[in-house]
Amino acid sequence: MELHPGDPGFLKHLWSWVSTRPWFPCRGSGFRIIESWSRGRIMHLVVNACGYTLYLPLMLSQNEPGLPPKYYARIGGAYIYEAGYSPEYYESIALDELFTVEGSVPDVFEVHPVEGVYTNLVALLRSRQGLMVAKTYRIVEPPNPEPLLLDVLWKAGYGAVPRLVAVVRARPLDDVAILIEEHVDGVEGAHVFADLLESYIDGEDTLEESRWLAERLGRSVGELHKALASCGHPEVGPYTVDWGDVEAWRRRLESRITLLGRLGSGEPWLDLLPLVGEAARRAAGMFKIFVGRRKMLLHQDLHLYQTLYSEDRGFVFIDFEGEPGRGAPRLSREPPARDLACMIRSFNYLAVEHLASRLGGYRRLVSLLRRRHAEQVLMDRLAEWEEAVVDAFLKGYVVVVAGLSEEIHGVPGHELAGWLREAVKPWLVERGLYEALYEYTYRPEAVAVPLLGVSTGLRGF
Repeated sequence: MELHPGDPGFLKHLWSWVSTRPWFPCRGSGFRIIESWSRGRIMHLVVNACGYTLYLPLMLSQNEPGLPPKYYARIGGAYIYEAGYSPEYYESIALDELFTVEGSVPDVFEVHPVEGVYTNLVALLRSRQGLMVAKTYRIVEPPNPEPLLLDVLWKAGYGAVPRLVAVVRARPLDDVAILIEEHVDGVEGAHVFADLLESYIDGEDTLEESRWLAERLGRSVGELHKALASCGHPEVGPYTVDWGDVEAWRRRLESRITLLGRLGSGEPWLDLLPLVGEAARRAAGMFKIFVGRRKMLLHQDLHLYQTLYSEDRGFVFIDFEGEPGRGAPRLSREPPARDLACMIRSFNYLAVEHLASRLGGYRRLVSLLRRRHAEQVLMDRLAEWEEAVVDAFLKGYVVVVAGLSEEIHGVPGHELAGWLREAVKPWLVERGLYEALYEYTYRPEAVAVPLLGVSTGLRGF
């Protein structure tokens, strides 16, 4: 018997498919539909599940879509897939009174999924206006700051971000549903640095090239922070850190450690939590150094996969909606040192992921929790590379921002280099705990990767 959207069993089958998607953040949870509406073959659902609000625009078609099988399901008499992968979705926006558009939605004739994205649906659009990228936000955590930050940066003359084409807001979400921006040619920064690391471990002399590229990245982040600090927008700042901020950051650390403890029962990485807890205790004590310093809206999910690199344009930063999974609001004003810590953690990720690959996978990596000094030569070489690129990254950053150090950090320029090396330390722990919880949601086998970095680092094995 065929099922149709109005049939009682349709939603049950639909949810069975949705809940197995790699981007779905609520394994084994139930759901509640908050809003729904249909336009032609597109069914829009706003769903509450395990504390998240999810926006799911779905295409129902009698014809098999031209997508890889993992992107669609057959439920009863219809093929179901996310509408963001269909040109019809973008055409329907102008006809749907529940959407408001800032800018102009392009005339789309072909859509291709962008692989490797977890929380947002990202698609490459071929349109009569050129090649573009569309992002449909699956997780709704108002207010989404990405359009604001991109607009502020372009108005400040900062060109190392994609140019906005259209911002589509949905009234049932009270927030942004879709963002369309220019397509930026380039390779993800993670792949560029991973190739250099791989070559270095294999004995090639790529350390100087790695340092040069890391310093260029540091300069780019410095220019980003200068543009944000100088933009004059009241939502961005900068403002002065007070003790209320410090207490909020300490509570965040405590809540993450507590949650990891609950989730870690029976997990091999549970052995690491005493060390991680001690690192969090030290980090909580260090936050006081920021009182009287500066805070502002930042990228706050700044890692190597959020960069695109090309020789002519250098590093371009993408995805300014903040950390998925942090909870609303995703972005708050925080010290710029936190952005630096996020990037430093990303270098550590490359090194530990490389170690896992050389050992034969995450299970072998977890075995390091129970034995010391295994693969010591390899780990020392990975640590040498990591320390070199982090040092170059920070040096590049300081060169650019030293003249505005008081405005950006609240620290005199001649003190900045030394101060930053201490200032990033508590944020390295805070970010690592976030990463562990993120991995538990989307890649539970990889939780050990950030925990190893937070608890011991490669030099500590």
